[in-house]
Amino acid sequence: MKRLSVSFLLFLSIALFLLFLCSPDTVQRTAHESILFCASVLIPSLFPGFVLSDLIIGLSSGKHRNSAGFFYKLFRLPSACIRCWLIGLLAGFPAAAACASQMVLSGEISKNEGERCLAFTNNPGIVFVVCAVGGGLFGSFSVGIFLWIIQTISAVFIGILFADPGKRYSTENAVPRAPIALNRIFPKAVVSSVSAVLNICGFVVFFRVLISVLTSAVPLDSFQTVLSGLLEVTCGISFLKDFSFQSAIFASLMLGWSGFSVHFQILNVISVADLSPKYYFPGKVLQACVSPVITALVYPLFSNTESKINLGFSLTLFLFLLFTVIAIRVRKEYLYGKQKLRAGKTTS
Repeated sequence: MKRLSVSFLLFLSIALFLLFLCSPDTVQRTAHESILFCASVLIPSLFPGFVLSDLIIGLSSGKHRNSAGFFYKLFRLPSACIRCWLIGLLAGFPAAAACASQMVLSGEISKNEGERCLAFTNNPGIVFVVCAVGGGLFGSFSVGIFLWIIQTISAVFIGILFADPGKRYSTENAVPRAPIALNRIFPKAVVSSVSAVLNICGFVVFFRVLISVLTSAVPLDSFQTVLSGLLEVTCGISFLKDFSFQSAIFASLMLGWSGFSVHFQILNVISVADLSPKYYFPGKVLQACVSPVITALVYPLFSNTESKINLGFSLTLFLFLLFTVIAIRVRKEYLYGKQKLRAGKTTS
């Protein structure tokens, strides 16, 4: 099976290489435009957040593993993981994945905890969504804030669904960190952030060139939009024109899925700590399904124009979705308690 996969990837690489040779003008033009996009949008929006997130990781203590906070009650993860959650909200991917990997390597959290953390903390950061997507692509910062809130809500739902009711944490298992060298932490944060941003730009340039070559071979608008959103999130959203109900749905779907370009970045980051993406990929698939649903439900609250969806009906569906998630969580807790009770009776 492995040899078959290697053979398929080799054949695919050769085919794409030949396709690139057949479209040298498209490759050169798209690569040039992509580099300009990285220099004008991605680097300014991502680099400062990466530096600050690295400083947060470096300056934070490794002793917070209690089970008294809201983070544990919601997601059944030690409260130390709240750093990855906040970094995911502010800096976005793959900074949250880097945070989880570094915490696993330092011994603050276990490997399983890091893998569960990946399922819902790697989301588009607020600076990227508000500035690059809202302001840069749709020409409205309020649209970016709306889309970022949608992604945050959907990520909370995913985190609740992936919570393990059997987990209990205490401060006894905390691994204290070594003394922090303040004269090294800021230079290290800058250097590592430069490396991270360059890696992201490399993936973005390659996938944008790939999308351009493939869409030039099949010049269909629907094919271009779907393929772009599947491979690279900013390229997919750029095919959407004015912000409307339909474009809000597709933008939420693309942001929830994030694209294979981001997925490969995440895989590259978590490979350092040997983390498995077994929770990450199902989480992104579910988020790509949940985000458009939430967008459809709350869009009447955001739009100043009349929507096809009735506001009361939308609120009803939103509450139904919320109660469904809570019911699933309660059932998981109930089944765990029942299993624990049976185990106690068997032992006695």
